[in-house]
Amino acid sequence: MNIFIKKHVEKVKINVCNLEKTEIILGMLWLVIHNSEINWKIKEVKMTRCPPLCEKKVEITKKVKKRKKRIQKNKLRRINKRNKND
Repeated sequence: MNIFIKKHVEKVKINVCNLEKTEIILGMLWLVIHNSEINWKIKEVKMTRCPPLCEKKVEITKKVKKRKKRIQKNKLRRINKRNKND
């Protein structure tokens, strides 16, 4: 499963359980590795101190998203051309 925290994207293995109102529980290992800035009062997490690997993942994810958009645009163009020719 992918988790998204603003611009941070990461593929993680998760255990699924009923947490009622809680959305996710992050383990200490994840918190230590990412060294996130957490403001508990306003419930905000900033991913400003991630390891270099995370930055690469974000870049790759952006490239994949751009590629998907380009593919979608090309598909729409082909469909529109076919419709005009019919």
